Amino acid sequence: MKNKAKCKSKCHCKKHGTKKEANKVSKILFLFLSISAVLFAMFLRNKDKEKRANENFPPIGEILDIQGCKIHYFNQGAGENIVLLHGKSGSLFDFYLSDFWKKLTAKYNVVAIDLPGYGNSKRANWKDYGFENQAIIVSEVLEKLNIEKPILVGYEESCGIILSMLLKNQDNYKSAILLNDGMPEEISFLEKFFGNKILKNILLWTVLPFMKESQFEEIKPELSAEYQEKIDFDTRVSQILTSYENKKYMRDSEFESLYNEKVKTPVKFISASSNRLTPNLIPFVRDYFENYSVKYIGNFESFLTLIESKEFAECLEKD
Repeated sequence: MKNKAKCKSKCHCKKHGTKKEANKVSKILFLFLSISAVLFAMFLRNKDKEKRANENFPPIGEILDIQGCKIHYFNQGAGENIVLLHGKSGSLFDFYLSDFWKKLTAKYNVVAIDLPGYGNSKRANWKDYGFENQAIIVSEVLEKLNIEKPILVGYEESCGIILSMLLKNQDNYKSAILLNDGMPEEISFLEKFFGNKILKNILLWTVLPFMKESQFEEIKPELSAEYQEKIDFDTRVSQILTSYENKKYMRDSEFESLYNEKVKTPVKFISASSNRLTPNLIPFVRDYFENYSVKYIGNFESFLTLIESKEFAECLEKD
């Protein structure tokens, strides 16, 4: 009888243990399916927003083939030449959608360029898009368009591209105005998983566009309807990926190989940082450039308030 009781007890334990394992597997499976469903919903939403963004912001200018890249540019106005380069996760629409564009094209011949991988420009397969190589691409665009002695205007990371252009051939440019200068940010925690192709694609098509979009939420109420639509355009996978690769390749060490003599072309900085230690490029300019000036205007609410500031207007008027 004791043996039978022991047997029943053991059988019961086995059944109970099997049931616990089954419940555990069910919970894991449910969690996996739930996460997969959320990621798939995010993927569908991002795919739809990307499609609408591309439809809302098709190319408005011409496309040039430069070193295997398809570079989109827009040229409008008459008068002295001025070249506009956007910042990180931006495009030439940053300038084109603003009232600033109308004022500028009334006085200048304006060329706005989408950098490789941004806006409606396509990257080539090679991936070293550091300051120097992007400077070469922009210079070749201007050469093909016969744009002589332009004023160069750059925002954020484009400031480094412009400095490379001046270091390489300062005689080709009249002057430069650099807005909110800075080096690319550090690679984020999630971007460190980009070494794995599967994780990279999952993050690019699900989580990262949402995170990018959330960065715009604070300034979104202040933007026009056109700019609010543009947020979808700026959160596309191609721009997120290009921004990540720029973090790897846009380094100030590139400037050293270009330096031959001090640059005499006038360079004007308008920094939107209230902390004078924040700008990364100004210390470099002090060593390599003879004629430069710096204005600190404090923090700004959006890109629009920066390019429409009186400080920027004064820089242009003096040129």
